[in-house]
Amino acid sequence: MIIVTPSVLLDRNITRQADQARKLGMVLRPHMKASKSIDVARRVFPDGPGPITVSTVAVAEYFSSHGYRDMTSAVGLPPAFALRAMELCARTGAKLKLLLGTVEQADALAAVREAGGIEVRRERIRGW
Repeated sequence: MIIVTPSVLLDRNITRQADQARKLGMVLRPHMKASKSIDVARRVFPDGPGPITVSTVAVAEYFSSHGYRDMTSAVGLPPAFALRAMELCARTGAKLKLLLGTVEQADALAAVREAGGIEVRRERIRGW
């Protein structure tokens, strides 16, 4: 096979990742940061939307508009974007999981939630 650069080889990597996740009993939650493409997401999940990882609220909004509801934000969410993320969830039924590294981030998000009158489910995960 001759590969012209730049190129993206997806099919083999998608299959290999999915097979490995299944063997380990894990959920494949691919990061859509690089592709930001519904076409790529549909190759990963040919049977319909599955769990994905995003890096911005804008990308979450984009995938939400295509039916994706189970999303994890891979980066800390600035409080300036918190209300927008919470409104996305309320409007679409999406579940956007936020990974926080500090108590200060949690407090800032709680303040935005309270000011916006939005109900959210909080889950604290300890470990690592």
